[in-house]
Amino acid sequence: MANSSERTLVQEIGSWVQIVAIIAAGGLGYYEFVFKEKTVPNSAPINVSVNLELKKLGTTFDRRDIRGKPSIDVEMQVSMRNPSTRKIDLLPSAWIAWGYRVQPRRNVDDIRFAEIGTNALRSGNGRYYVEREFLKTLGAVVSTGQLFEDNVLKPGETVSRTIILHVPLFEYDMYEVLCEVPSAADASRLRVLWGVDSTGALFDSVCVVDKKGNVRPTTPREDSLFMLPPVELQESVSSSEISLR
Repeated sequence: MANSSERTLVQEIGSWVQIVAIIAAGGLGYYEFVFKEKTVPNSAPINVSVNLELKKLGTTFDRRDIRGKPSIDVEMQVSMRNPSTRKIDLLPSAWIAWGYRVQPRRNVDDIRFAEIGTNALRSGNGRYYVEREFLKTLGAVVSTGQLFEDNVLKPGETVSRTIILHVPLFEYDMYEVLCEVPSAADASRLRVLWGVDSTGALFDSVCVVDKKGNVRPTTPREDSLFMLPPVELQESVSSSEISLR
């Protein structure tokens, strides 16, 4: 009888061990194929990286503007990459180029430059900077346009574009280009309209499409909500400068 009881106990323990093993295997399978492959990638934040490079190609003397000035050709190369594990919806992007003149500063001592530098650091413009010996002044908006026709960027995908820009010789000392690329995890209800204001600044207007297909500007509350899941609206910005001298 004792041997029979011992066998029954061993069999019962063996059955429980098998059950636990099956449950553990099922949990591991869920982790591998559902949580690890689906849940984790879908909860990762989206991100678009933008790379902008400018290169002066040279002067073309057989191409002149209306005043007879030859053209300086500038190559603009822009690439956009999705380093995240999720697909990203792309909204209309834009770029703008400004020509600047550089002039010498006068009578800037340590106290005066400390004031100028502090104002620059507190301006709220992440691209703004000042120099002690020279002053950069805006000449004009030289060119602007949209960047990409793509509306979706897959995980790990990169798209690029090359644009040749033409600037009148000796008209400007420096050239700056700014690119802005809005994106979202779900942009099905969003539209972006771009424009240039009277000061030469690039601006955008985010709009929402209602259930009837009507397009209207977003409210401040919607702007805040659209930055959260499932929409996750964001914008990537890149800028670059080049000397024309």
